[in-house]
This record gives sequence, structure tokens and C-alpha cells, in this order.
Amino acid sequence: MKKFFESFSTKSFRLGSYSFVLTAIVLAIVIAVNLLANALPDRITHYDISAAKIFTFTSNTKAIVTRLTEDVTINWIVQAGQEDEILGTLLDKYTKLSDHVKVVKKNPDIYPGFAAQYTSENIHNNDLIVICGDRSRLVRIMDIYMVDTSESVKGGNENVNFDGEGQITSAINYVTRDKLPLILNLIGHEEQAFSQCLTASTTKANYDVANLSLINKDAVPEDADMVLINSPQYDLSQQEVDMLEEYILGGGRVMLISGLPLIEDLDNIYELVRRFGFEKQPGVVIEHDGSRFLYGQPYSVLATMNKGDITDPLIEENRQVIVSISQGMVRREEMPDKYLITELLTTEDTTYSKLKGLNIDVFDKEDGDIDGPFCLSALVEMRDTKGMLCVISSDYFCDDDFNANAAGANMDYIVNAFNYLIGDNEYITIRATTVKTETLQISQNEGKILKVAMLGVIPVAFLMSGLVEVIRRRKQK
Repeated sequence: MKKFFESFSTKSFRLGSYSFVLTAIVLAIVIAVNLLANALPDRITHYDISAAKIFTFTSNTKAIVTRLTEDVTINWIVQAGQEDEILGTLLDKYTKLSDHVKVVKKNPDIYPGFAAQYTSENIHNNDLIVICGDRSRLVRIMDIYMVDTSESVKGGNENVNFDGEGQITSAINYVTRDKLPLILNLIGHEEQAFSQCLTASTTKANYDVANLSLINKDAVPEDADMVLINSPQYDLSQQEVDMLEEYILGGGRVMLISGLPLIEDLDNIYELVRRFGFEKQPGVVIEHDGSRFLYGQPYSVLATMNKGDITDPLIEENRQVIVSISQGMVRREEMPDKYLITELLTTEDTTYSKLKGLNIDVFDKEDGDIDGPFCLSALVEMRDTKGMLCVISSDYFCDDDFNANAAGANMDYIVNAFNYLIGDNEYITIRATTVKTETLQISQNEGKILKVAMLGVIPVAFLMSGLVEVIRRRKQK
């Protein structure tokens, strides 16, 4: 027994006791830290480590979701075990952002008739149905994971854009708003049909779009939030131009997308643009500087963006719009003070307008071609009535392929312009993020440098390094 008590006073016991106490203290600290961490909110303890930051909400989403006063239910249509992990994480973040948002899983095997109450479309696993009161919207998984199949990514590459936040926030905004802004789309002049990207953008931004014919009308309807004139192939009548001018001067908002005429002269459209400060130039704009146009396409100009409410978000993100097959505009020298004119997209003085138009056999400047710089898009505002006219001088600005080449910047420019003209910045401009191969946008000069490097510099460098190694080994022998 004596030896037993003496063992407590040995050096090994003291060292063991010290280790035991130290281990107990460390364990206590770890437990306390974990309890404290569990008590902290997710915004402090959870970090978005995804490369595309797909779990980090934009200010738009935070503003829309946190101010909700009505309950919104996001019905997740998915079979057991088929849940998309990324989508699930994102939906969980919505529920933590507002107590008014609830996510409910609806297994179609258990609730086969649920989706049919809200949509006639075919339902797939991980589709969402967002409901608030009597309003609902279907969010398809194929619209959340958008595969880019445009010409710009063909040849083995594939872009997959994740638009979860944009689509879900848009749906929440849609089902909780009483009135959506109305865009009247002018018809009767063989206007271009909406491209896929323009259709998707107007739907996502929650605009109501209806057709407008001014034939047999005395004025533009006053219930419109904006009138869109989308690339007419035939000219407007003089009466239509007069009505549109009166509408703008009286406080109306108009966006005119009109470029190089293909079928007939557009003299009355030119006159409308002239009345608001710009002379359209004949021919198509060509950029001589290889760093200022899309690779291999001198007519696809990488426009200079000047500061303005429409362009500032794009400038801050170092985005680049592409204005292809465009008509240059030159500002009139004298205009009344009531017109506030902003040249949003311009070219450098390395551009010129080729009078041959689309019948180009050489891109070099020839006699008679008109020297730049030019304006390619402008905003004209009425200081007194707040009326506005936004002009984009290219019929291809909303083209799916050119928008893809611009990484979506063209559509963001369009939606920014719509928002500004309508006067409501609460509409959705959340961009999708690329989660797979991104399209590399290079200029003509950059393409030449890459070609020389890959076909010349790199092979020669490998060859020289091999020769040096052979010589070194022979000397060692």
C-alpha cells in the first residue's frame, strides 16, 4: 500500500498528471469554441469558397428577399436521392436570409399531380415552383444550368452557366409584385423577332411585353412604361415619327435599335435620330486597330464605354460590349439646352465608315470613306419632362452569338438601359456565373501574338533546351 501511495509522488506521475490536465484544458477550449461557433450566424461561420462565388448573394437579392412581408414557398420538385447538391445549398441560404421564405420538397412519385396545378410544362427533377398567394412561377433546372451552344463555343468547348440566384430571385420578385412594367414592342415594319438571349433577359427581369401598332392611332398609349423599336427593316411613316417625338417630349421613354438598312432606306428613322441630336452616317463602321475589334472581324467593334448610369456597372466589372455591323452617328453641334445628351458607346479615331456597306471586298480605308470617331449608342434625356430616347446603332447588338462573345455584356447593357428608361432599378440584373470552360475573348493583335508564340517561340525554345542538354552530356563524357 505504501508503494501505491509513493507512486503518486514520482516524476513520471507528475508528468502524466500535467499532460492529463493540459489535455483536459485543451478539450474544454475546443468544446467551448465549437459551442460558440454553432451559436454564430451562417454569414460569419460559412464562407463561399466556390470559384464562381455562386453562394454569395448580390445586393439585389438581399434587398428583395430581406424586405419580404408575404410568405413565399419554393417547392422543390425532386425524387428522393436526386437532389442537386449545389441547388440545395443555395435554397438553404434563401431560407436563412428571410423567415418569409420556405423550401418544401415535393417528390413527384408521392405528389404526381402537384406541378400540374401551376404549369402545363413537363417537369424534371430539381425544377422549382415558387408560390406566393395566387401567383406562381416555374423555374426550370435547365434555366439554372444553362448550356451555351452558340457558335462562339463550338468545336469541343462547352460553357455551363449557373444562374440559380438570378432565376430564383427573379421568381420571388415576380410572385410578390402587384404590377410589372409594360414594354410595348413596335410592329408593322418587319422588326426583328426577339433573340433567345433578349427573350430570356426580359422574362428574367419581369417585364410584360406586348405588341404595339401605331397604324390608325393618334398617339402612343400612355400606359406604356417604354416603347421598344427593335431593328425595323422597313421605314416608319412620317406620322409614326411625329407621334414618337411627341411621346418622348411629353415624358415617354423609347429605345431604338436600328443599324445598317438592308431592304430600303430608313429616312424617317434617320430623321427621328436627327431631331434628338445625331446624324447617322452612311456605310458600316470598320475598326483598323486590331486590339479594338473581335478577332478576324474588323466590323465587330469593341466599343469604348463612357460613364453613365447605364454603363457604370459594366465599367466597374471591366466588361466589354461588342457592336457589330454598326452605323456610325455624329453628334449635331447645336441642340437646345433642354436636351441632355450622353454618348454611351463610342469608337476611337482609328475607325472609319465604309460607304460600300455590306458589299465589302477590302477592309482597308478607301477614298470617300468617312473618318471616325463615331457614337454607336447614345442616351438623350429631356430636362423638363424626363422623357428619354436611347439609340443603339446596330441590328446585331442583341444577336445570341455576339452576346456570347461578349460574355453576356451586350444583354446586361440592354437590361441596364431598360431599367434606366423605365425608372425602376429593382428589376433583376443578376448575371449567371460560368462554372465550366469560359470563352476566351481575344483581339486581332492578341491572336497574332498567340499564334507566333505557339507555332514559333515555344517549339524553338524546346528545341534549344534539348540541344543544350545534349551538348552538356557530351561534355561530361
